[in-house]
Amino acid sequence: MLALDAEQIQLNRVILMSTGMPERATGEDMPIDMSVGNSTAQSMVNSGQVSPAAGAAGGILGALVVAAIDAGIDSNRNGKIERMLTEQGFDARAVFEEALVSALSAGRIEASHKPVSRAKGTFVPVTADPDAKHDASVDVLIRQYGFTIDNMVWYPSVFAQVKIHDAKTGKLLMNDALSYGRPGLQAPVQMSPYLPADPNVGSTTIVVPYVLDSAFKTVDAYTQDEPERAVAALTHALQRTAKATAALILAAAPSSAITIADGPVGGVEAETPAAPSGAPDADAVTETL
Repeated sequence: MLALDAEQIQLNRVILMSTGMPERATGEDMPIDMSVGNSTAQSMVNSGQVSPAAGAAGGILGALVVAAIDAGIDSNRNGKIERMLTEQGFDARAVFEEALVSALSAGRIEASHKPVSRAKGTFVPVTADPDAKHDASVDVLIRQYGFTIDNMVWYPSVFAQVKIHDAKTGKLLMNDALSYGRPGLQAPVQMSPYLPADPNVGSTTIVVPYVLDSAFKTVDAYTQDEPERAVAALTHALQRTAKATAALILAAAPSSAITIADGPVGGVEAETPAAPSGAPDADAVTETL
């Protein structure tokens, strides 16, 4: 993890790149792992214990069948999520960006948006600008948002990566990953399917405090039975992730006194920012979940 060093730069004004988003919200489950069976079957084929056809039927072919079934289940589930959020008029980018600007403003950092285009799943290329009027550029890439299964129940989830560059020199100042709604995620970020190999990222991810009672027992529970509660829970997840992102940025502010209501994140403490317009306050939502 490359943390922001306040001795390198003190931030007063930042430019926020348009938040990178995946094509749609998704529901992430734990697919059946056929790797052990595949390895065993291939080993038996290589040693002559079984024929290639038998080995394929036992492991390799079985893995292909399971993969096809898994893909069909994922597509059906993600379709349900997409329809539900469309019917509810949910705008994930707007929710996240409003919460981020609100939190930065509460920490006395002036933030302005810069519309950008980016290749799918990539950060915006940064070049040095010695005449820049702002101190740094902030680029947030949300790699997944939606719901994730954990201990047989579904939680709203967000997985994001944020990079901060010195505006004048183009130097990378910070590169961190944040995860909301994955209670079991304590493994290195390299274990996450959302974060590609990156030499600037360390071996841990920041786990953003999540709401335990925002769980749903089934996919239908959050896509059909309780869509309003599902949207409120996902709104909270995006707002909390935005607040945690702001807390990291504020670590290099001249006076970093912002606290996230549920406790310190990334070692930074500060007060809860005002609710962004057009979206329920993250902490107020907690009471309704």
